[in-house]
Amino acid sequence: MASAPEASVEALAAAVDAQVPEAARRYTWALTDPRHFLVPDTSEEIALVAVGAVREDERDGTHSVFRTSPSGAAGAWRRRCAATGPGSAPAEYGLEGGAHLLGRVQDMLDGLRRSGRGPYWSSPDQPLDGSMAKSSSSSTTVPDTVWLGCGRHLGPEPERDVRRNLIALKAAGVIDDFLDLDPIEAARSTDLFPRDNSADAGPSARRLFEARWRVADGVTVRAQLTTYEPESLRVESEGVTWVLAAEAERVWEASWPSPATVFWPDSDQVAWDHERVPGVRLRTTNHLPKDDGELRRLLRGCTRQSWFIHVVVHEAMTPDARGRRPITAFLPPSLRHRVVEHRATPEQALIADFAMKRELGVGLPRGGAVVLSPTPQVPGYDAERFTVRDVFLDGTEPTALLQKIVEFASLPRPLPVDAEQVLTRLRQGWHLLTPDEELVHARAMVTKYAKALEAMTASCDLYREAAESALAALAEATSGNDASRTPTPAAAEQDTSPLKALTKTLALFRSPNR
Repeated sequence: MASAPEASVEALAAAVDAQVPEAARRYTWALTDPRHFLVPDTSEEIALVAVGAVREDERDGTHSVFRTSPSGAAGAWRRRCAATGPGSAPAEYGLEGGAHLLGRVQDMLDGLRRSGRGPYWSSPDQPLDGSMAKSSSSSTTVPDTVWLGCGRHLGPEPERDVRRNLIALKAAGVIDDFLDLDPIEAARSTDLFPRDNSADAGPSARRLFEARWRVADGVTVRAQLTTYEPESLRVESEGVTWVLAAEAERVWEASWPSPATVFWPDSDQVAWDHERVPGVRLRTTNHLPKDDGELRRLLRGCTRQSWFIHVVVHEAMTPDARGRRPITAFLPPSLRHRVVEHRATPEQALIADFAMKRELGVGLPRGGAVVLSPTPQVPGYDAERFTVRDVFLDGTEPTALLQKIVEFASLPRPLPVDAEQVLTRLRQGWHLLTPDEELVHARAMVTKYAKALEAMTASCDLYREAAESALAALAEATSGNDASRTPTPAAAEQDTSPLKALTKTLALFRSPNR
């Protein structure tokens, strides 16, 4: 018989997800109060669990960090424990308390990944939903029917801004309808709407909004916007992260309305347009940092983390008020909020050109502009092809540069990190159905369940036929016995016991309740 600790481990394994309970089975300290298992020397078990959350190709280097600097790793765990509370021991609070503690352990692992050192920690690609990081490369390209965006809202109450804008647009007839959903409820599975893990926006999701509207020729567009808690609750300037995915019934056209201004107010008073890369915004010009190190870090962040298109323009001379107007204002509506414009001052010509060549292999012509490719590079991208030698910043429309931006936007682009999950959630976790769509879905589910019931009935009939055949064969085999011979009690018991056992077993198949 299993001991009490082993039984609790098995109970916890059945109650929480598959990853953390596996650690609980292997490492008993995960089932104890954090005050007891956290030691200054950092046990080998803690190191193994933390390394288990690291990609296989990076485990050797990360494991060495725990071996060479155990005190630093233990300190990170202590700080995380202090921030999340003492936790609870399963022995005191039962199954629910144990599941709660294992959630705390996973939180501490996430915090240790973000604050530690080694090859895993240096990756700029952090998941939006609080889950473990994945590979930054993707073999899937962005579908030509899809519009994607990801940024930060630095103002107060971002959900209120979205809600007010959606209400106003619905009242004006710009959108057909919208939904304001709690992420947990949105991911809940029902008999009529079964959902898998792809519908879960993650533990850090704050709110989920859906909207549906029609564009030219009655083409329907469906879009989802999800807001997320900042990575560090102590840094207010980080703002609230948002991700937006919209899909149309046909190839997306740049002249259609921007999905960003369906959810966010198109006003300079609402700071929803900040990039994930700090210090960068949409809808305005962003001057490059003067420090070479900061400039190179910015270029790396913009090409590796951003979901947007980045353009760098060099000002041959200091422009006037008209020249300071962002060139993105001349772009079509749907493309306007997909492009980030960077400006290099006249004296930054050599510094910006050197940094861009060193980091990206792309030069910046004096008084010109270049469209940057993300990392990994877009297929078909050539720096010379997307470079403009002369850009006049006098308030007139820079036709040549705009053509290069539109041409680059039409190239197939790899899906950014986390975008595949966002797109899957849009397609498979959609809630805002029209009455006709609900009817079609209900009929499809009825058909699906009917086929499943038919298959179960057919299987039950086969079992019934097999049982009847077995009974007939058994009756035929026992019909030739000499009835006049009186069997001994032991023989009678031996003859009748197998028949009774078989009869009881076959009766289960005949029961109408099965």
